[in-house]
Amino acid sequence: MYHRAHGERDTFQIGTLGNWDQDFIEALRKVGEAVKKHGKIFGIAGLYTRTDILDKVVDDFGARWIIGANGTGLLFGAAKANHALIRSIQKA
Repeated sequence: MYHRAHGERDTFQIGTLGNWDQDFIEALRKVGEAVKKHGKIFGIAGLYTRTDILDKVVDDFGARWIIGANGTGLLFGAAKANHALIRSIQKA
């Protein structure tokens, strides 16, 4: 069985969207304990802007598989950076 912590989109369904409180951290801790007990790999995705949580999940709860930004998020980030570059070189 594969276990994963919920990403930002999924957190809406569990009522924690935008609220990274102790209940969410505790849920991640329990997942970490369960996967360790059953010899599985703890993976997490969707927390690209929350490196504090990713650090805790990796360092304290044993996550070993992290999915970084993908598809649309990467494209948007590159487009935003390109736009800023072009705006910075436009003549007045």
